[in-house]
Amino acid sequence: MVGCGVDEEGLEQLISTTVDAYVEKYKKSPFIVVDNLLDCHIEGNTTPIDEQNSIVATLEREYSCSIYHLPLRIQRRLPIYLTKELEIQICVDHYEYWAWSVEVFAHFERELEIPHSVEGNFFTPFRGALMSFEIIQTITDPYAKKFLEDKPFIVASASFLVLEAIIRQLCVRHGASQKEVENLRGLLPLAQKLLSLIRKSSGVSQEFKQDLDEFMEAVDTIWAPQVEKELNGNSTSLNTFREQGKQGLKGWRVIARWRNSLYHGNNTWLPKVYGVVLNLISLLMWHQVPDDKYEDSINDLMAKIENNKNDAWWLRDMNGSERVRAFDIYLPSD
Repeated sequence: MVGCGVDEEGLEQLISTTVDAYVEKYKKSPFIVVDNLLDCHIEGNTTPIDEQNSIVATLEREYSCSIYHLPLRIQRRLPIYLTKELEIQICVDHYEYWAWSVEVFAHFERELEIPHSVEGNFFTPFRGALMSFEIIQTITDPYAKKFLEDKPFIVASASFLVLEAIIRQLCVRHGASQKEVENLRGLLPLAQKLLSLIRKSSGVSQEFKQDLDEFMEAVDTIWAPQVEKELNGNSTSLNTFREQGKQGLKGWRVIARWRNSLYHGNNTWLPKVYGVVLNLISLLMWHQVPDDKYEDSINDLMAKIENNKNDAWWLRDMNGSERVRAFDIYLPSD
């Protein structure tokens, strides 16, 4: 059943308070001890906080449901909350959401009109993100193992490629000419064009505009202070960065800086960047999933996941307390 049997407002309030508590508890806990949580890549830790305060654990405890049961409106807004969690780490909530998103995007592939330029690679960053570090460590080929241990760098690179292809497609869908879009170079010009088009378009829901703005506000609130600190010795770049924020590009300017640093070889250490970019891709694509078809079409997919969870009983310990992970129950879609 889509919706967990709870009204959407109640569900979102639960998710919001859960995420706030998750972040605050981690900041005060002894489980991760680093100088700056924003400046390190942390992934896959399972602590008492995750077992009690993650979105996945809270939904299971309060309503006996999972992320894939959530209604479409909440699926579209989850990237905002998952991005707030990235202040701490990439965790079970992200794995579950990205895995479910892949199932849904593959199911609605025709309706989503995945950009031709990345048609064969659209799912690559999601699959890379869902690679378990535990499994990577079991690989015997030393070159394959070393390559996959660079997962944050590899997935970030693939994520930016897919993101820009999606933005170009959305610009054309909302009124830009193909030639005009092809002449745009860089993430910020593309973002400016997209924002201009969707703000003028009567065919774009207010919910989409609101969700995208809230997502970017979250990115800006968490990471812009760190970027400004890095730019403090370069007054020209710092002034440019601040001016971009005044132009309505909050959040986008942070992501564009990460993208440019990566592609121009200025900085290859990008903590949790791929998580932010995958969340943005998910937000953009979930808003293209057809409202009228979602609930009717999704029952078979939910049944598939339920069956996979039942088949994975052997992954639990004798008391049934070990959580079956997204790695174990979501298989590649094609």
